[in-house]
Amino acid sequence: MRRINIINAFSLAETMMMLSVIGILLVLTAKSASKISLDQDLAKFKKAYIGIEQTVSSLINDQLFYGSANSGFKDLDAVTLENIGEVIGQNGVTKFRDAFKYNTKYVEDKIDCPIYKGTSSSKCFLTDYGVVFGIPDTDFVKKGVIEIEDANNNKIPATPITFYTNYKEGQNVDDNAFVVAITYDGRIYFQNTDGAKCNNKASKQIQCNIKKYIQATSVKRLNSD
Repeated sequence: MRRINIINAFSLAETMMMLSVIGILLVLTAKSASKISLDQDLAKFKKAYIGIEQTVSSLINDQLFYGSANSGFKDLDAVTLENIGEVIGQNGVTKFRDAFKYNTKYVEDKIDCPIYKGTSSSKCFLTDYGVVFGIPDTDFVKKGVIEIEDANNNKIPATPITFYTNYKEGQNVDDNAFVVAITYDGRIYFQNTDGAKCNNKASKQIQCNIKKYIQATSVKRLNSD
């Protein structure tokens, strides 16, 4: 009987030790999963920003879409693609969004998602690398624009592009989306995230990661509201 009790006690100790090890492994796994999620957001962010940069540069220099260097994206004349018969910008203020989508590989259209405040709602679209974009109807002058400051502190209009690296229904712009603003001549500005909310360690606003995510020195920031 004494021998059996020793075996039982030893088995209990082993069980307790095993549970402790499992607990430690679960904590480490949770931390790893969080890091993987962050890395995925970072990878998608980089891909989205590079995509925006390349698309904006391509469009602003494309004589087919925007023939006048002086007008830039303010040129709202519709463009017919002769090879496929598709019309880009039939409604004028949809031209930039239509042209952006035409130059982007997207797999789903007409997604309901919130876009940056101060601009009218529009349907968003999902790219083949998992980022959801929202671009308002815009004329780059009055409609679908927000006011930002350029390098000389001059207030100028710009069209905001909202994008989500991991969009789920019910998410909002402030907590879950990145925002860039495009001027009529193709300059790109990022939303400012130096506010008090981002200094709060408890903040979950994804925009607060911009400092860590941005590598390009050419990226500028919008003034915070």
